[in-house]
Amino acid sequence: MHSKPFSRRFLAMAVAALCAGGACVAPVHAAGSAADPSGVDRLMVKFVDAQSRAQALANSARLPRAGEVLPALSEATGQGLRYQRAMSGEADVVRLERKMTLEEAQSLAESLAAQPGVEWAVPDQRRHALRVPNDPRYAEQWHYQTLVTGQALGANNYGIDLPAAWDRLTGAENPVVVAVIDTGILYEHPDLKSVALPGYDFVSEPFIGNDNDPAGAADSRDPNPADPGDWVEEGDPCYSADRGPVDSSWHGSHVAGTIGAATDNAIGGAGINWGARILPVRVLGKCGGYDSDIVDAVRWSVGGTVPGVPANPHPARVLNLSLGGDGPCSAPYQSAFNEVLARNAVPVVAAGNENENMNLVGKTPANCPGVITVAATNQQGQRSYYSNYGSRVDIAAPGGDRFVDSRILSTVDGGTKTPLNDGSYAAYQGTSMATPHVAGVVSLILSRNGSLTPTQVRDILRASSTPFPTYPTGENCTTATCGAGILNAAAALAATPPADNMPDPFTFAQRKDVPPGAFIQSETVTVSGLSEAVAIEVSNGSWSRDCTGTFSTEPGTIGNGERFCLGQQASSQPGQSTITQVRVGAYVTEFISTTISDSTPDPFSFGSRTGVQLNTMMTSDPVVISGINVPAAVEVRGGEYSIGCTGQFTAAAGSIENGQRVCVRHVSSGGNNQSVTTTLTVGGVSGSFTTTTAPADSGGGGATHPLWLMLAALPLALRRRRA
Repeated sequence: MHSKPFSRRFLAMAVAALCAGGACVAPVHAAGSAADPSGVDRLMVKFVDAQSRAQALANSARLPRAGEVLPALSEATGQGLRYQRAMSGEADVVRLERKMTLEEAQSLAESLAAQPGVEWAVPDQRRHALRVPNDPRYAEQWHYQTLVTGQALGANNYGIDLPAAWDRLTGAENPVVVAVIDTGILYEHPDLKSVALPGYDFVSEPFIGNDNDPAGAADSRDPNPADPGDWVEEGDPCYSADRGPVDSSWHGSHVAGTIGAATDNAIGGAGINWGARILPVRVLGKCGGYDSDIVDAVRWSVGGTVPGVPANPHPARVLNLSLGGDGPCSAPYQSAFNEVLARNAVPVVAAGNENENMNLVGKTPANCPGVITVAATNQQGQRSYYSNYGSRVDIAAPGGDRFVDSRILSTVDGGTKTPLNDGSYAAYQGTSMATPHVAGVVSLILSRNGSLTPTQVRDILRASSTPFPTYPTGENCTTATCGAGILNAAAALAATPPADNMPDPFTFAQRKDVPPGAFIQSETVTVSGLSEAVAIEVSNGSWSRDCTGTFSTEPGTIGNGERFCLGQQASSQPGQSTITQVRVGAYVTEFISTTISDSTPDPFSFGSRTGVQLNTMMTSDPVVISGINVPAAVEVRGGEYSIGCTGQFTAAAGSIENGQRVCVRHVSSGGNNQSVTTTLTVGGVSGSFTTTTAPADSGGGGATHPLWLMLAALPLALRRRRA
């Protein structure tokens, strides 16, 4: 508390110095306010006595009226501050001339509070109900929920406090790419299909790949990281009689769902980062995966070069490795992680599930210098019974514990071998489940400030973590065994400084009408809010200053008030999206296009036939389906169809591609001069094949004519005569 009178001159000097540093003119950003993204427009101020209060507010014995300009404060701050109202505790509310970010308002308030005559000053923030997604299974995800601590064992909840974090930032404002180096991904899962990027399959051994490589294939690597299943059955090299057959794990999809499952979409559960872009990088299959594949995948994920593999168009800022094994960190691993760190990306690695002391038993890649190593805790904040531990662990996070809680709920598939694409969820446990909690929060931190280094990110995580509880029984964690504490998302974001010199947010309109393979460009945007030029870098596309028609894939710089647009080669496949990401300083956004899907074919018809035999199988001439660029649905009524006209007919619904032939068939009528029609519908367009039997007196399959009877009997009569 201060006792000297309020000093306008000293306050003016302090505020002038603050503004000279740029704080008073910095732009308002979406991430600038924890409680209210729209900004702060008022302060609460308490003076030490009535004299200081009068000098500061009105320089008279009378308090100003609502809306009245405050001369002393306006002169000191250089803003037209107005009186709002008196409040309880003999404090006052002052309205700012313009909205500020929370950081600006806090700096101004701290400067005011340090002046003689001022007891305290704080921003007058708006509060809201904490943001909670509408995903129906979010209630089952205890590991995301608000912290409950200080209770007896069994009554606490050591979740990562995501509602408070989401109230500050969801991640959708500034998308971050997270590489999930694992078993691949379920692209058709409804909570993953909109967030998954085109990754790569680095599994080189065909047996491990298990994805229908041709017989004798020497290499299983390909651009499709979809998870075909990693089930183990008797006869497989890793089969154990004690364990028996093992169903497919869908491990990579479970990990990906924790990081960034589509959230607030009224489907399934939630993900930590609502705007994360998941880069699936497949390295594990049946019986695991080779170190060489994992090392290649680590480098490729951040934009490094791998022989024989195309460049990664979506370099990741965060890597999740929920995998590992025994042994020291080898030179190949360390070299790969050194490149990751040099590219300013953050590797997050599971400690392992053997309940072993990592000080005594090496674990790779968990013990590689530079990675963030994660142990697992249960809902009560104790070490999960399986989790490895030791001084190498950086932080702990919820991993589930079947003896204590309901484990970790996330995205999987219901298929025991191959995927059913049924959008399933399941609860797993392991440091594999703890690690994506950390990776997800790291992506939120980088969404708020993309200029942070891996070391700065790790320090924020550790410093903001929740202290471990101490119970009279059970496996309590300590800072010597489980890292600095338990991951706390809300505290981590609160401890993350906003990016310096960040542009005002801008977006590009999504295009959904793009011809396959076309080169398209976004609308032009003007950069604002910068005090000096910043770097501009584009992934999976190009950019053009002033949108002049000359596009470049090379990084450059751009300044305040300059204009640019993005260019992109749309997918050659119909109905597919292409994502171009641009980073301007620490701000990241995307330009997305989707190619046109045309499943409505050109009109077609089958020729009719008349005078056909009764009760005879009749097959149409083939027609060629044209005018579509995606498979179209096929239905038949009144007969069967054959795609390719191969002789194999069916009445079941199916699909057909552009350029394929199709025939229909049916059995003709059993009566004279009667018609039968088969109608084939392809993508909503129908064509019919009609046959009509001959009239009764035409000889075309009608009743037997007396003349035919006489002719048929003639040979018999002749034979009898000769006899």
